[in-house]
Amino acid sequence: MEWMPMLHTDRCLPLVLSLFLLAGCGADEPEPQGPLTWSEWVEQERPKREAHVERYPGNNAYFREGLPDMSLWRPEDFLSEEELNAESVTFCELPIEERREYLAARSQTTQEALDIIRGHAERGLVDAQFSLGFMCHEPAYEGLTLEESHRWSRRAAASGEAIGISARAYCLQTQRWLPDAPRAYEFETDEMLYWHWRAAQNLESNALRYLGGLYGFALLSYYDREQVIKHPELLGHYQELDERYKLKWSILADLSFVLLRGDLDNQQAVGFHHRQRAGRRGMTAAQLKEALRLAREFLLAYPEGLENFEREINCDDDPERPYRPLHYNALNAELAHLGLYLDPAEKELQVLGPIPMPSDPSDAPPGLVDGFRDAVDDSD
Repeated sequence: MEWMPMLHTDRCLPLVLSLFLLAGCGADEPEPQGPLTWSEWVEQERPKREAHVERYPGNNAYFREGLPDMSLWRPEDFLSEEELNAESVTFCELPIEERREYLAARSQTTQEALDIIRGHAERGLVDAQFSLGFMCHEPAYEGLTLEESHRWSRRAAASGEAIGISARAYCLQTQRWLPDAPRAYEFETDEMLYWHWRAAQNLESNALRYLGGLYGFALLSYYDREQVIKHPELLGHYQELDERYKLKWSILADLSFVLLRGDLDNQQAVGFHHRQRAGRRGMTAAQLKEALRLAREFLLAYPEGLENFEREINCDDDPERPYRPLHYNALNAELAHLGLYLDPAEKELQVLGPIPMPSDPSDAPPGLVDGFRDAVDDSD
């Protein structure tokens, strides 16, 4: 299965990982290629990347055709057996007093707080490993090194938990800010894409933001410039496809928001934001429906993201921290725009029918800020 749904068109859809990885297509669509394992992918790609570096020294861009199909890549391709076999525990498995101590430490940057968080990380608490592992750019604790932060991001990813996977992706992502940042032709970028893709399957908000291009160096449209010079009409075609994909990730990011917080906006109806964003981008109702279709395909390919969705810090046995249920009514109001429904009791994603044709986006009034809402639960 492709890691990102590809459009059925007579032209290939080229994408770029800005500042990291540029993907383009030539005049002819390449022959379809089945999925490759990680070792097969590296073996195939390394000669191409080395040739590109030799031809364009100092150019932090690597051109290739299409996107990698990562369905055969596995965590063991990137993590050691020891890391994968390490025990992990969830926050709610800790005694109540230890939970409270940990949460108090997590909000501080003292050496004592670092010792508490590190102790929980060593015992396998994934949230603690995340807290230390996402600081690969600039650790907030004086006693935490970049090397240690990298190590904790790997341990967190080995847990298989969405937040742990996100830590590893973000750690690799933030390397671009370091003086010795990996270049696009190096394979750390491919690993970063893999972890973001894995986290996105669980509707992890940071991964969805990254894939949607919130930070400005994610997956954006890249077109073959020589072809566009010869055929200027292709430019609008590629830009239109790009807008659909960006809106797709925006739609998915909003699903995690409604699960955590309920209605997307206190004053605006659910579903309104999609039409407004599409209108701001000059999209038609048919193009908006295509973006909704892409989001629906992703959810049906990875239904466990919705079916197993949980808050990161949410236990039902601490009277000082009441359990906070997810907002399934708001979610299903949102899913109706995709022709889907999640049964709150069975936790099963169901198909209600085809995607309804949305209203004309150009009729949506202004007011909603374009971009992703903060889907992180900030009540702690």
